[in-house]
Amino acid sequence: MIDGGLKVEYLDPELWTHLGEILRPLSELGQVLHVRRLASGLYRAVQCSRGSGTVCVSDSGCPFLDLSQYMEGEELNTERIFRDFYDIMEIRIYTMEGLRQCFAESQKAELYQLDIDEAVSEIYSIFQSTAGVAVVRRKEKEERWYFERLKRLLGDKDGDHAYLLWITNGGALYFNSILEMRKGRLAGISTSDRYGGERDYNKVLALMEKEYRRKPEVLCMELSECRTYERICGF
Repeated sequence: MIDGGLKVEYLDPELWTHLGEILRPLSELGQVLHVRRLASGLYRAVQCSRGSGTVCVSDSGCPFLDLSQYMEGEELNTERIFRDFYDIMEIRIYTMEGLRQCFAESQKAELYQLDIDEAVSEIYSIFQSTAGVAVVRRKEKEERWYFERLKRLLGDKDGDHAYLLWITNGGALYFNSILEMRKGRLAGISTSDRYGGERDYNKVLALMEKEYRRKPEVLCMELSECRTYERICGF
């Protein structure tokens, strides 16, 4: 979906500072708990960005989750962790040798020949199939990163398309983005700054139709709608 030669240009600096706010509904897929299995058989987990929970601190001062209460013999009860920590959506359990193997496989030259989303998907597959690494997800969560959600939002279409995301806040323009798809791949990202900073909705549509020789597909909403996730995630 994301062309390896993706071109990002004409980013209106004022509008683009709002990108994080716009991506939040797509990217909030929950936290990943990284767990290392030590040679002794014990587990050590890096604390996710969660303010509660029992935390022990190493000699270096780095916080770790105390997993002793989640051990059943020598195995980690991941279902209990999911139950107690609602924002953890994925648990990755590593041995040091497994990590080394994953990093080695992820650096192979073949990955750099793939489109961006294909490369990320392949890296996920490497983590899921390497001995010494286990990836456990909540059963109801299938998406692994936000471009999988974006792909569904855009309809996963073949061919050439142009999209306009237009978000207002109290009627005033808050953010816009122009996405160009070529042969089903995201080939270009820009804003209305490509038209000299034009911020009139109808004029931008007309200029896009003239440039791309097709009527753009539009997702237009108020910022409050975006924040509720209804229009972005509830499809």
